[in-house]
Amino acid sequence: MSRPARFSQQARREIGKALREMEHKAAQQALHNAVLAAARRLGDNPFLGSARPHLPAPYRFWSLTRFGYVLVYDSQTDPVEILRFVHTRRDLPRVLANLRDLPED
Repeated sequence: MSRPARFSQQARREIGKALREMEHKAAQQALHNAVLAAARRLGDNPFLGSARPHLPAPYRFWSLTRFGYVLVYDSQTDPVEILRFVHTRRDLPRVLANLRDLPED
């Protein structure tokens, strides 16, 4: 039986903020659905996302290209944990510099 990825508190806050900042309900719903679909896919197949050797391992990255966001997740946890939800315009290495220091949920 498949298990969707779980979301860290930080990721939940970032997703909530992105949804609140969207003006159109249809766009909010589409982003929400895309995030939930990604969580299901990543839960079933943790290695679908890309590794980025210049960023901390074992973290992987799943792009929501339609929305300009990337999910940063730990493929080694069970279930997979989505740690961050970051806009692609942000400097990922800088944003993720303290990723190892995230508190446990």
